[in-house]
Formats: sequence, structure tokens, C-alpha cells
Amino acid sequence: MGGVEAQKVLAVLSEESRWRIVRILMASSVALTLSEVAERVGRDKRTVDKHLKALMEVGLVERRLGEENVYVYRATPTAVMIVEAVEKILAGAEPPPSPAVQGGGDKFVEVVSKSYGRIVHVLPSAFLLLLGVLVGYGDKLLGIGVPGSPGVRLLGMVFLFFLAAIAYGLLRRWVA
Repeated sequence: MGGVEAQKVLAVLSEESRWRIVRILMASSVALTLSEVAERVGRDKRTVDKHLKALMEVGLVERRLGEENVYVYRATPTAVMIVEAVEKILAGAEPPPSPAVQGGGDKFVEVVSKSYGRIVHVLPSAFLLLLGVLVGYGDKLLGIGVPGSPGVRLLGMVFLFFLAAIAYGLLRRWVA
């Protein structure tokens, strides 16, 4: 049905005669001619032809040239799935599970665990980097400083940056 909106399909099927036509085509073991469909529906050929065109437009009925160069019609697999699902729902049975729902939880867990994994190996490294900045420039940024000469503070800052890089690398291997 590629490109046909679900709302349009349901609107076409909501007409009682069209629903009956699809059910008749589903029940038949062979493709039916316009005359055969009109006879089984109990409507004139012109009206049935109009309904068949609407059903073909949304991909619920297909037409091909049959024997004796007469068009024959049959319900598409899509029409069968839709009608059967609706009838099951209305009968109170569970509809067939959607492929989008099946396995959807696994995908969510996978995305969350990947995000959590990133946080686990980035946060400790970020904390060590922040601590390194505070050691080196804390007195200028926040008015709190580490005692010692600027050379000692610079050495402490480089050491903490080095630890952050190691922590990031190790956690990335363990979590991934």
C-alpha cells in the first residue's frame, strides 16, 4: 500500500458495500468478474464498479485480465490482514501483534544502556578534569586555591588531567 494513508484506507472500508465486496472477494477461491461481484452484493454493476475502483485505489483489491478478456477482481493480502484484524478486535480477540511492537522493548533497553554506558565513563573523567582546573586555577576562578607555587599547581593539574584520560580509557573499555 506504499504511500496510502491509513485514514484513507479505513475511510474507503467504512462504506458497508465496500466492506461486503472485500469480504466476498476474500471468501472466493477464485477471482470474480464484475458481474459475479455485483450479483453477490445485490447491487447494480455501475455501483459495484465504482466501489471496486475506490478499493483498488487504496490497494485493497487488485484487477487483472482473466479468461475471455474479462477483468477479474480479488482481495489483496493487505485487505485480508486488515479485515481479519478488525473482525478479531470486534469479536474481542487479541489482534495479531504489530512488528513495530515486537522487540520494541529490547531496542529501548539497548538505547538506554548505551546512554548510561557513555555517562558512566564520561562523568568520572569530567570530574577529574574539573578538579584539575580547580587545582590549577581555583584561586583565580573561585577564590579558593591549593597552597604552593604556580609550578606545583600546574604539576597537580597536569597529573589530574592525565588521571582523567586514563579513567576515561579504562571505563570506556569496561563499560562497552
